[in-house]
Amino acid sequence: MSGRSRVSDALRPSASIAERRAIETIDRGTATTGFKKFGARVRIQMSGPDGQSLFGAIDQTISRDTRTSWRRAAAAGVQARQTGIRR
Repeated sequence: MSGRSRVSDALRPSASIAERRAIETIDRGTATTGFKKFGARVRIQMSGPDGQSLFGAIDQTISRDTRTSWRRAAAAGVQARQTGIRR
């Protein structure tokens, strides 16, 4: 058996969403905890013993990357060279 006790740890928080989903998959055959989705907000803040923020909050919203990826740009360059088209 691994270092986790399924009965006592089932109700405890996990270190990460990935860990929680892995445990669910082992226990139930499928993960039921949701994962990050576009539009989801992620906020992380760490406080010291005095309750003061150590580095400020990191607050982000997950969004699609609308920039042209380097792979698409590289593929376009290869295609242009193969067809003789200059960009």
